[in-house]
Amino acid sequence: MFQLDVLIWLECATAFRRVRAQGFTMIELMMTLAVVSILAAVAVPSYKSYIAKSRVHGAKGDVMGMSLAMERAYQKKLAYPAYGTCGVSDQAVAALPASRTPATLKDEFSGWLPTQSDAFQYSVQSDTRTASLCGNLYGYAVVATANNGFGLDGCVLTLQGTGERTATAACGFTAW
Repeated sequence: MFQLDVLIWLECATAFRRVRAQGFTMIELMMTLAVVSILAAVAVPSYKSYIAKSRVHGAKGDVMGMSLAMERAYQKKLAYPAYGTCGVSDQAVAALPASRTPATLKDEFSGWLPTQSDAFQYSVQSDTRTASLCGNLYGYAVVATANNGFGLDGCVLTLQGTGERTATAACGFTAW
């Protein structure tokens, strides 16, 4: 009889272990949740920083593209297209060719299409006069200003016709 009781107890214990082994304990779940939370707390800000840097680098390419378009226009007409007056007013450049204002931008810069038009607003300052009349603006300046809501508030990239490139500290660098 003693052997029978031991056998029944062993069978019950084995069955209990099989049932228990199918799930996780609350401590195991809490530890997993803590590890995942710590990883997320480190990864999310790093990812946002990476995205912001990639947007700035894309805007740098857009500014360079508009600069090349200005130089291409100069090669065709031997004068830069005039937008604004020596930096007093900027001519905003819309993102899509069909909506650019004034209409001449569409014709003059049809090959330029910015990749970061959702995060940056682009403008052109240019004048057909010489550098001595326009101060340090030689021919043109292309400016990319970050829009709010992309983690780049205060970031402004500028490329002048002389090749001088500047950026505000909010961009993560000051010279490029």
